[in-house]
Amino acid sequence: MARAAAWIVAVLLGASIAARQPKPRFEVASVKRTESPRPQAAPIPRAFPGGQFRADMATVEDLLWFAYGVRQDLIVGGPDWVRKDRFEIGAKAETDAPADQIKLMVRSLLEDRFQLVTHIEQREMRFQALVRARSSGPLGPALERMDECSPAVVNELRRKFPEKYPMPAGGAVSGCSSKGLGDLAALLTMGLGIPVIDASGLTDSYYYTIRSRFSPAAALIGRTNDDPDLPALSTALQEQLGLRLESRRGPLDMLVIDSIQEPSEN
Repeated sequence: MARAAAWIVAVLLGASIAARQPKPRFEVASVKRTESPRPQAAPIPRAFPGGQFRADMATVEDLLWFAYGVRQDLIVGGPDWVRKDRFEIGAKAETDAPADQIKLMVRSLLEDRFQLVTHIEQREMRFQALVRARSSGPLGPALERMDECSPAVVNELRRKFPEKYPMPAGGAVSGCSSKGLGDLAALLTMGLGIPVIDASGLTDSYYYTIRSRFSPAAALIGRTNDDPDLPALSTALQEQLGLRLESRRGPLDMLVIDSIQEPSEN
């Protein structure tokens, strides 16, 4: 009985300590309203080497998509300016940080500077599930397993091995998906305009390269990539990554904005 009581106290103490641990935050951060993009502007929120984060024309919805991996049509609530007003944000962590840590820091920035309060709520709807094309077979040649997805590691691999780890240009969509394919699913969601959920069962980090007519950046501004020499996305996913999209219906997590305030600029 004494041992059991001591074990319960230890578990409760550990949970209490974990709850008191501070969330990761940027060392410095700047938030400004903006109406016109600057040269070399980053239209999509992105993490950069050295623990840096930048978004030059981002709405709060864009920031929530980056920080939580939730597509904009799965974000509900909040005033109109959350979806209309754009902000120029530059931030830097104290040290170099992997992408998943940068996302947590953006969550903290939203809570600190926008006084954001949210909760998750499930609703029934249709979505696309990203699954393995061959359940027991190998993955595709353009899906490389990685130990770490930090911007510094990715940029160094791109510099040393540009053919194996190409930049996202010239008909190639590429990047690193951390701890499963959730980041890739979020990118597909953004470009296809429908919810895409990672149901691959993979838990490692991967560098992906998709050479196809799919272009999330073009889709964001209402354009398409119609290069006839490139395959359709469905073909590229199966042949290059060993993946496919499967239509499903079920409960999806919606991010509900309970309250938010316009930030004070600095």
